[in-house]
Amino acid sequence: MFFSKSLKNYYKMGLSCNKLALKTKLLFIYQLCVIIEKKLNDMKKNLLTNVLLACLFLTFSCGETTTTSKDKLSFEQIGYFKNDSKLRYFTFWVKSDSLIVPNSINEKIFNQIKEHGSKQTNTSGKITASFYYLDKGQTPDVTLLSAQEANDLAHNKKPIAAVWIMPNGEINLIENPE
Repeated sequence: MFFSKSLKNYYKMGLSCNKLALKTKLLFIYQLCVIIEKKLNDMKKNLLTNVLLACLFLTFSCGETTTTSKDKLSFEQIGYFKNDSKLRYFTFWVKSDSLIVPNSINEKIFNQIKEHGSKQTNTSGKITASFYYLDKGQTPDVTLLSAQEANDLAHNKKPIAAVWIMPNGEINLIENPE
């Protein structure tokens, strides 16, 4: 409708068809440029918003897994071995409300594991070892094995940590024992 009114006005002014066609084309191109500029501005805003959201996501999702005071670990005992000389092996599945990434476990989590391991039953002068796993299905049950089999299996299943109570009472935390 706008173009048809403009055409009538151009004819009334006595413009030639070539000038009229040129002006019509220029007007059309100008309107397209305005529309494209608006679209580009919207796209820039959307792009900036998406980049900002991506940065925020990466900032809070990468790096060490953090725990807050409410992120308390819980432990489910899967296996227990004890021989006649009072050597003990425990295997535990570590449960947490937040995701724990095996290669970036922070010190707070290891401290909770060490505290838990230090509270396990121990005979004075004997060794107690507690092994901790993130996957319940990979947590071995060492209950009916020999001492050597229990030790081998506990290590081969790749625990995230082991807590050893030594004969002198010293408590050692070993991260990612091999």
